[in-house]
Amino acid sequence: MNVIEATDFYLRVIKLDFVSRDSEIQLRFRIVPVCHIGSEKFYKGVFDQLNACDEVIFEGLAYKKATRITRYYANMARKLDLVLQREALCMRNLKPKLIHADFDRHKGAEEWEKLRFTEKVKFRYIYPARMLWRSREMTRRKLVKEFMASSEEAWLAYGPLENEPGSMWNYIIAARDEVLLNVVKNKIKKDGRENKRVGIVYGAAHMKPVIRLLIDQFKYVPEHPEFLEVFEVR
Repeated sequence: MNVIEATDFYLRVIKLDFVSRDSEIQLRFRIVPVCHIGSEKFYKGVFDQLNACDEVIFEGLAYKKATRITRYYANMARKLDLVLQREALCMRNLKPKLIHADFDRHKGAEEWEKLRFTEKVKFRYIYPARMLWRSREMTRRKLVKEFMASSEEAWLAYGPLENEPGSMWNYIIAARDEVLLNVVKNKIKKDGRENKRVGIVYGAAHMKPVIRLLIDQFKYVPEHPEFLEVFEVR
């Protein structure tokens, strides 16, 4: 299930609510995909969606090495007249209870040690240099193309080779997916009979495993889809 739509006119994500067909599970979820950079209006919309929840499961790297790449989005955001997620979406201002579902210091260090030496070099030096170079030439049109179906098809053809254990992308994506999925499963196990809504705000690239978990293991079905425009192409 795609949660992001990229066209020549805009980039937008799809907010989805999930309810379970299992009568024993009353807990509801609201999936709110996000991107590292976007418009202020987008993050205001995300904030409002989350504020309507009782609890919010959120991303946020608490391990310094893992933040090396995300800090380079600042240059790109300024160039594109957009804002950073970490600056525009202030989680502390939300009313719902917050539940962290990402690397803490211990988990971050543990996953870092699993990386091959060459991948550590890539993560520390090569990829940041690439990000800096890309930010100098980036436009909104170029950025939105990276989210289009053709880019996803290319990743399906070659990307899984980069996602093997010990790789940088396993560290950035798969290992964090595991943390997120465990938090969601534990939440259903603990509070499944409670009639409340739990928001999940995480990068769009991490949402497919969560959706598959809810549908395949806990009989959830999506409802009330709503588009949130990340930014328009101009």
